[in-house]
Amino acid sequence: MTDLDYLERYYEPVNQLFLNLQEEPSLSMYTSKSVYIRQFMSPIGLCYTSPATNDTVNLVRTFANEMLERWINWVDEAEPVPEDIRSALAERDLFLRRSSAERDPGNKLAEQMFGKELTDQVMQALWGGDRN
Repeated sequence: MTDLDYLERYYEPVNQLFLNLQEEPSLSMYTSKSVYIRQFMSPIGLCYTSPATNDTVNLVRTFANEMLERWINWVDEAEPVPEDIRSALAERDLFLRRSSAERDPGNKLAEQMFGKELTDQVMQALWGGDRN
C-alpha cells in the first residue's frame, strides 16, 4: 500500500485475472475464517472452491501455469538482495511461512482426516521445518 512501484509491478498485472475469475460461475471465492490468514493473502490472492470437472481443472491449470511463468520471470529479472539484509529477510520469510502454516484453521480438519502426526509433518514441510 505504500510502495506504488511494487504494486504496479507485481499486483497490477494479475488484477485483471483476479477480476475475471470473480465472474467465473464454476468458482466460489474462499474466505478464511482466520483474520490472520485473510491478512496474509495478497490483494489479488486467488483462493477458490469449485466442483472437480474437466472444465474447472483445465481452467485452474491454465491460470496456474500463467502464474508460475510470471513468477519465474520475476525471479529471472530480480535484482540481487544486498548481503547486509539477506539474513533479516530470510528470518522474516521463515516466520511468515511458519506462522501461515501453523495458524491455518484448516489444520483442524486435516487432523480429523489424517491424524495429528501426519498433519504436523505436512505442516512442517509446508513452512520448510523439515529441511536441513
